[in-house]
Amino acid sequence: MAFSFGEFLRKVVHVAGVLAVPILYQLGAGKTAALFFLLAASLYVYPLVVSALDATPLGRFLRALRGVLDFLERKGHRRYYGAISFFVSIGVIVLLFPAKIASLSIIVLCVGDGISTIVGRALGKNRLFHNRSKSWEGSVSGFVASTAACTLITNLQMALFASFVGMLIESFDTKINDNFSVPLVVGVTSYLVSYAGWLAV
Repeated sequence: MAFSFGEFLRKVVHVAGVLAVPILYQLGAGKTAALFFLLAASLYVYPLVVSALDATPLGRFLRALRGVLDFLERKGHRRYYGAISFFVSIGVIVLLFPAKIASLSIIVLCVGDGISTIVGRALGKNRLFHNRSKSWEGSVSGFVASTAACTLITNLQMALFASFVGMLIESFDTKINDNFSVPLVVGVTSYLVSYAGWLAV
């Protein structure tokens, strides 16, 4: 599949979202959620603010910045939908789960999903049998990268489990946005297996 420079940069920014993890440990769940909800709300009203301030120097600066944001936005979607759903998802995840479970969910979303798309679009040759739009190369690379990143905060067994669940969900073509489905399912399943005592967090 074609992979535009804008799409590549968008996924690099997506991977950089893993910075939400140190923010969570620094600010705590409540402030982190508030920060990401504020970011989502800011993007939602951004076009209105640009229009209202169009004739001012600030408005011209915001319009120029909007050009950068538009370049990073996935074509064919509502404006800033991807970024808004990403920020809302992180806000919800940090409120729903304990810090370590939330962190695993964020890492799998940012690193696993981001790397799988970058590698899959660039090198993917072998299509998944259940989703011809995605490749084994992308899914496996996302799983490996996510597992490696997760081991920075948890044991290998939990890292493997969370990454496998996340990449499995990501591999399906569902109507639910990956920004919500991947971290939510990773969070719920990781919490359940740790609560049951099957895997330590």
